[in-house]
Amino acid sequence: MLSTFRKNIKKLLPQQYHFSIFKILTKLNHIKYIGNGVECPCCSSRLRDFAPFYQGSNLVDKICTKCLSLSRHRLIWLYLNDKGVFAKHLKVLHTAPEECFEKIFEKSKNIKYTTIDIDPNKANVSMDITSMDFADNSFDLIISVHVLEHILDDTKAMKEFHRVLMPGGFAILQVPIDYSRDKTYEDSSIVLFEDREKAFQQGDHVRIYGKDYVERLISSGFKVTVDDYVKTLDKNLMTKYCLDVNEMIYLCRK
Repeated sequence: MLSTFRKNIKKLLPQQYHFSIFKILTKLNHIKYIGNGVECPCCSSRLRDFAPFYQGSNLVDKICTKCLSLSRHRLIWLYLNDKGVFAKHLKVLHTAPEECFEKIFEKSKNIKYTTIDIDPNKANVSMDITSMDFADNSFDLIISVHVLEHILDDTKAMKEFHRVLMPGGFAILQVPIDYSRDKTYEDSSIVLFEDREKAFQQGDHVRIYGKDYVERLISSGFKVTVDDYVKTLDKNLMTKYCLDVNEMIYLCRK
């Protein structure tokens, strides 16, 4: 019934409203998911299971019905917590901020937290990440999760991240990667939403990253560590938090 309702909503509303409606519907279902099967490390909710998260008709992830964390967010939270980030005095830049992270950082009194998005309603500051109005060496930590695949000139954005990152700081720059591809696939002539959906699996994406993603980061000035952190975790924890065993942390230093 809910899936049919979602499909009808998608037909009636413009694409830019789809995810907002999905978030509302997901949260309305929270009480139905309360249980003891899994736990969200971001908001400490205990659920019988995480809710299914679809890309088109494909099940691609599981989402927390309270804070809307996906597996990648839960892994990053665990990683940052293990690094002791929330106990440090840091200047943090977060692009296209996710709700599950915002609340955690906003509660951390020792962290100066800045959020940016091209949409002024979605962050503290409205700003294009390819041309940021911040001084060089402004931030100790930059978090950008599944943003660069939406940006036409991702190299320019990566160089901007490098510019505003403090020496000794680090950035976590996550993107969806197709590890069956050696090279990133992009085609600037594909501009219509429907055509991009066919080419890049999502209508607001402009490329599919391949295994050369690290090379793109390095060419922008970063020293990159691909951290297989998830495989250091106990298997019971991986199940408890519903983590993706293939999710790597792309840790970028200046």
